[in-house]
Amino acid sequence: MIYEIYLDGELLYYQGDEERVIHNTVLKQALNEADTLEFDIYSNHPLYNSFTPRNSMIQVLKDGDEVFYGEVREVIDNLDYSRHIYTVGELAFLFDSIQPQAKYQDITPFNLFSTMVHLHNSQVEEKKRFSVGMVTVTDPNDSLYRFTNYEDTLTAIRDKLCDRLDGYLRIRKTGNTRYIDLVTLPDYGTLCNQTVELGENLLEYSCNTSAQDIATALIPLGARQEESVIEGLDAYLTVASVNDGKDYIYNQTAVNNFGWVKIVKHWDDITLPANLLRAAQEWLTSAQYAQMTLELNAVDLSALNTDMDSIEVGDRVHAIAEPFGMDTVFPLQKKATYLQDPSKNYIVLGNTIQKSYTQQTSKALTDLEYEMPQQNSILDAARKNALEMLLDETQGGYVVFEYDANNESMIAINICDAKTIANSTKRWRWSQNGFGYMKRNNTTDSWTGPTVAMTMNGAIVADFITAGTMLADRIKGGTLELGKVSGYSDGSIKIYNSSGTLIGRWDKNGIYATAGTFSGNLSAAGGTFAGDLQAAGGTFSGNLSAAGGTFAGSLSAASGTFSGSLSAADGTFKGTLSAARGTITDGSGTLSISSGNLEMTNSKDGGAGVFVRKSGSNYYACWGAKNSAARNSDSYLETSTMNVIKAGENASDERLKQDIEDLDAGYCKSLILGIRPKKFSYKSRPKELELGVIAQDIAKVQEEYGITKKNWLCYKREKDGMYEVQYKQLIAPIIKVIQEQQKQIERLEILLQEGRNGDV
Repeated sequence: MIYEIYLDGELLYYQGDEERVIHNTVLKQALNEADTLEFDIYSNHPLYNSFTPRNSMIQVLKDGDEVFYGEVREVIDNLDYSRHIYTVGELAFLFDSIQPQAKYQDITPFNLFSTMVHLHNSQVEEKKRFSVGMVTVTDPNDSLYRFTNYEDTLTAIRDKLCDRLDGYLRIRKTGNTRYIDLVTLPDYGTLCNQTVELGENLLEYSCNTSAQDIATALIPLGARQEESVIEGLDAYLTVASVNDGKDYIYNQTAVNNFGWVKIVKHWDDITLPANLLRAAQEWLTSAQYAQMTLELNAVDLSALNTDMDSIEVGDRVHAIAEPFGMDTVFPLQKKATYLQDPSKNYIVLGNTIQKSYTQQTSKALTDLEYEMPQQNSILDAARKNALEMLLDETQGGYVVFEYDANNESMIAINICDAKTIANSTKRWRWSQNGFGYMKRNNTTDSWTGPTVAMTMNGAIVADFITAGTMLADRIKGGTLELGKVSGYSDGSIKIYNSSGTLIGRWDKNGIYATAGTFSGNLSAAGGTFAGDLQAAGGTFSGNLSAAGGTFAGSLSAASGTFSGSLSAADGTFKGTLSAARGTITDGSGTLSISSGNLEMTNSKDGGAGVFVRKSGSNYYACWGAKNSAARNSDSYLETSTMNVIKAGENASDERLKQDIEDLDAGYCKSLILGIRPKKFSYKSRPKELELGVIAQDIAKVQEEYGITKKNWLCYKREKDGMYEVQYKQLIAPIIKVIQEQQKQIERLEILLQEGRNGDV
C-alpha cells in the first residue's frame, strides 16, 4: 500500500521520500463518526510552519484513491521542537452548524435530512458544504415527527435519523461535488469475501461477551395457544412437530466444548412450527451474538489469514467460531491504520455503535442537552412538582389517630389539615385496607373521593397518573384516550413483538401493521385508507368499506384470499385490486359497480387496459387508453378512436359523428392488396396459433398516402417503437373494396351481355 499525504495541495508525506517525512501517523475511521488523522512533524520539514488551525486542509491517498480529507484543528508544540498535528474528517464539518428550534411533522426521512443539510450549508463556508446524496433509510409511515432545539447538525442528524432509523452517514465524492448519504448498513459497504474464522480463543478477541452469556441449546416458544395441557398455565407453539418430537434445538459442537447451556426464548408473533424452527436456528448461530464486539489487531488478523487493508469501514465480515456455534456477519465499526507501524493496526467488528463525535473532541463538549418537552421531561416535571409539594413546609398538617367505636383499638392513621377529623377539610387516611386522599364536601358535610387511593386488593384509583414505563398484562373496560395532553396532543399506539420489532402503529395518520390478521371490518367512513392492504398467504375475512371515503392504496391477495365484500358506497376505490395467485370474490366471483369507475390496467404496458365508466343510464368502456381523460370524460369516450364500446344507444348513429367523408377507393384497394394474411404465433405464446396481418405492411401503405395519424389502421407506439394495428378500422376499407369490385363485376356483366367482349 502506498500512502501520500497533502497539505493544502502540497506534498506533505510520501513513503521513501527523505525530505517529506512525518512520524507516528495514525488514521482512525468509524461508522457515524468523523475520521481523525494525527501525526508529528519536525522543524526540518519544508512545511513545518504551514499549518493553520481551522483553515489548512489535509488529504490522504491510498494507492491514488482518497481515503481521508479534513481540516487541521490543533497544532501542539512538543518539548523536542516537534509539532503534533490533529486533523478531523469531513463529517466533523456538521459539528460547526446549529439546527434551530423547530418542529417537523408529517415529513419523510429524505425531506428532514435534506432540510438539516441545507440549514448547515447556509451557516458555513463553501469548503464545508454538502450536496444531499442517497437516502435509503425508511420509516414505516414515511411520516416523521421530530423536534430540533439548538443541537449541532451532526448530533441532530444522528439522534433524529441515524439512531431511530438505523441509518449511517457516508461521504462520497464525484468530481468536485461532495455528497453526504444517509443509508442502511447493507447499502453502506460490501459483503467482504474474506471470512474471519476464530477458534477456542474467541473470548480473547471479545471485549463484552463471556462464555456465561452464550447458549448452546434453545427452547423456542411461539404464539400463545388457545388450549393448554396444564390448567392455569399458558401453552405456546413449539417446534416438536417439525423437530423429531423435541421442543428444543442445540449445537453439538458448542455442547461438546461448553456443556448444556439451555435457555428459553419467545417469538409471540410466529404461528407456524417451521417458521419458529428457522427463527430459533438463526438465533442460536447468529442473533445471540448481536451485541458481541470483536477487536482484532494486525497480529490476530495475520494468524487468521485475513488482510485488514482489504476491509473498509462499513463492510460486512463473515465471522465463524465453530466451538461456540457462531456463524454470523458483523459490520466493521472501526479501523485504525498506523502508517509507520502497521503492527499496531486494528479493526473492531460488532453491531453496537459508539455515536460520540470523536473520543478526542468529546472532552471539550458541554454536557448540557436541550430537548423539547417529550415523555422524559414531562415525567421529570411531574416528579419535581411532587417533590416540591411533599417538601413544602408551609403546608403543615396534623397526625390524628382514629379508633373504633369503643375507643379501644386504633383502626387508621390520618394526616389532616386540622387537629381533629371533624374540623378537617382534607385528609390522608391509612388503614389496613389501604390508603387514600379525601376532601370534605361542605354542602353535604360528607367526605368525597378519594382522588387517589391504593387498596389491599391491588387496585389503584387516581384521577391522573404520570409514569415512565407501565407494564400490564391487560387493560379491561372503560375508554382509553390518547392525546389531549401537553406534549402529546396527537397520541399514538405502538405494538412491538418479543424481539423489539415494531409490528403495528395507530396514530393520527391511521393504522399501520406489518404482521397479523385483519379479521373484522375495515371502514373509511369519510376518511382514507392510504396504505396497502395485503393478504400475503393469509386471509381478509371481513368487509372493506369506503362509505363516503377513499381507498387510495392497493388491495392485494398474493397467494391469499379476500373472502369479504369490497364496497365503495358513495366512495372511491383509487388503488389497485390485485389477485396474484390469490382470489378476490364476493361469493359469486363478480366485480360490479353501481357508480364510479372500474379500471383494469396492465402496468407492463404503460398503464393500458380496460376502463369502464357509468354515467347516467349509460356504461362506457374503452380499451387501450393510457391517460386520465378516458377515466374522467364522457366526451373523450364518445370521440376516442380507440376501441370504444358505448352501451345504451347506437354508437354508430350519424348524429354522434362529424367531418364525414367517403373513403378513397385507391387507398382502400392499395391497403387491402398490400396486406399479407399470415398465420403465426407470438414469441410470448409460442404454442398458440394466430391468424392476422403484419403491421409494417399497413404502415407502408399509409406512408405512401401520407397518413400518420394514430387513429388510422396502424401506428408506431412512442414508448417502445412497436407497431399496433386497429383491426376494427379494417372493416370500412374492406367494405369499400368489395363495393368497388361489385361495381366492376356489374359493368363486366353488362358488356358481356351486349356482346362487347373486346371491351372486356
